[in-house]
Amino acid sequence: MEWVGFKRLAFSRTGAVALVGAALAVYAVQSVAWPLTSGRDGANYLSYYVQMWHGRAVYPELMLLRTPVAPVLLGPLFQLGGSALAEVGLGFYFAASVVAIAAAAAPIARSLAVAAALVILAYPSNGALFHQYSSDPVNALAFAVLLLAAVHVARRPTAARFALVGALIAVLVLVRPVNQALLVLVVLPLVLAGSWRSRLLGAAALFLSAGVLLVGWAAYNLLRYDDFTIARSGAAQIPLNRAFRVERIVSPDNGPVSRELAALVRRHLLAEDPYRSYGITEDQFFSSGSSRMYYDLLFVSNQAWGWHSDYRGLRTVGVEAVRAHPRAYARAVARTVWGELVEPYSLRSPQRSHPAADGTQPPETIVVHGRRLPKPTEGELIPGRQLWLLATPDNRIWTDWTDVSHPVVRFRYARDREKAAALERQVSRWQRDAPNRSGSDRLASALNTISSALPPALFWVLLGLPSLILWRRPEVRALAAVTGAALVVIVVTALGEPTTLEFALPFQPVFILFGLTGVLAIGRLLRSVTRHWQQGAPIRRRS
Repeated sequence: MEWVGFKRLAFSRTGAVALVGAALAVYAVQSVAWPLTSGRDGANYLSYYVQMWHGRAVYPELMLLRTPVAPVLLGPLFQLGGSALAEVGLGFYFAASVVAIAAAAAPIARSLAVAAALVILAYPSNGALFHQYSSDPVNALAFAVLLLAAVHVARRPTAARFALVGALIAVLVLVRPVNQALLVLVVLPLVLAGSWRSRLLGAAALFLSAGVLLVGWAAYNLLRYDDFTIARSGAAQIPLNRAFRVERIVSPDNGPVSRELAALVRRHLLAEDPYRSYGITEDQFFSSGSSRMYYDLLFVSNQAWGWHSDYRGLRTVGVEAVRAHPRAYARAVARTVWGELVEPYSLRSPQRSHPAADGTQPPETIVVHGRRLPKPTEGELIPGRQLWLLATPDNRIWTDWTDVSHPVVRFRYARDREKAAALERQVSRWQRDAPNRSGSDRLASALNTISSALPPALFWVLLGLPSLILWRRPEVRALAAVTGAALVVIVVTALGEPTTLEFALPFQPVFILFGLTGVLAIGRLLRSVTRHWQQGAPIRRRS
């Protein structure tokens, strides 16, 4: 009776409020271990937000490599209340994502909604993502909303409702461009019941809705930044990023475009500072796996092949590397997909930093060819340059390396210099305030231990497979389609990125729901078998 009452409560307004309260309570406890801090590229998303309101963006490359949804959801929180309000806001984003998953489970079974909410809240890793400002928590929230829409559209499918699903896919693409792989959900209308005419209309509505919005965004980029693209990063990312940084299989011997790139590297990089002063050779460059050198390839592409090449030459270099080493590349991609589905996620407790008494610390140095130079940070071979950020169609911003120890960013126009200084001050102020306190190492360790002890994402995906056979309800088919689409995104991401658990973690709540659906389907089958043996009734598979 208590369980029945609990399920009824879960489907009331009071139950929804209670779930929000429970999610916020979990988030608050986790905040003791993990105060809000910067996630992947957090500073870039804040910079993007500030530049959105500039009539002329100082750094157009940043505006074209990133997309607007995460900045729009994160920036106002920092602007209105700094890191304190941002932390509260991300707590509510976390609660909203949990409610969306539970609401998606509700049409399938009340018990499923309750179980899904409890299991998702039991995973510290699901909340950990929302203690870092980046595109990752926004991706998790948007994907939960997409699942909710897909499940409810599957119950009453119409072309207009599928257009809504397409619009949500476009939103997800504008969170992270690799989410273009979610367009595989065009199959969703095709796997549901109905006439083939209605199915095809639904698929067309979904695809056209997403396509029109994404083309509209590309047109906006053309008007404002002179580049018809959703995001410029794709061509340089897949497969070159993995081939260069992880597998280190990029070589002049791979093909004609690779040889051309090597010549450009010698001319535009190795013959100039800081490469020249630090004595970097061509072999070192291509074998280093350096993220800084990878991003300098974007600079080379802009300089030699032109801004409007959109890094197509770099994509060809990546393809040549894969063709030269197909087995190594395929094995590495498979390892990454496996790792993102089975490795536990852990998050260190951030500590509030305190500047030195005089505000500065003497830099470390190294000796190169008898010359003392600043020691590159992060184990790199050269200092950070961020040339990709400075790229403009007219080369109006550049780095002056006359003094290798103190490089200076130069601006052709004073208004750009002033805007860049104001932008840096604003973002630095926001970042200095996050974290605004030190976290608890002991609690963080305990939460990470819990995460590592719980079943990985792959377990839930495999556990959900029986539901495809045992349960033919349209809501289950929609859940399975969204789960499959998430797996496609993970695979596509792995084509260009090393194992980075933040890429797969936004999908974990959906995997958990899918697995619990399989458990529920097996349970219903076992109850039917039991009734058959006890009463002699025929076994019927529920539709």
